[in-house]
Amino acid sequence: MNPNLPTGETFSEGGDMTMPPELMAAPTMNEQRVPVAALQQPDDSEALVTPEVGDMVSYTVEGRISRIEGDAAFVTVESANGQPIQETGAGPEAPGDGLAALEQEAQGMVI
Repeated sequence: MNPNLPTGETFSEGGDMTMPPELMAAPTMNEQRVPVAALQQPDDSEALVTPEVGDMVSYTVEGRISRIEGDAAFVTVESANGQPIQETGAGPEAPGDGLAALEQEAQGMVI
């Protein structure tokens, strides 16, 4: 079987496949990882609406100062709009560090 044959399912076409968390991009310097459910806002009929890519959102964040370097404080976000933010982990197994995880997995494979 040729693994390069098209399957008809891709991540971008809205198929049933989902991106594994360990391969999702890590937040950049100006990004925070926030559960989408914590960002839902009521519409005119008071029904909760889930935001989409490109929508502006406003939310309250609570966190703890994890360290101070010079005049900069580093904050570990603990909740958004009262909903806990799950720890993403650290080291090569952390979500967002998919390349390191894949390299580690490949080292254990025998061809």
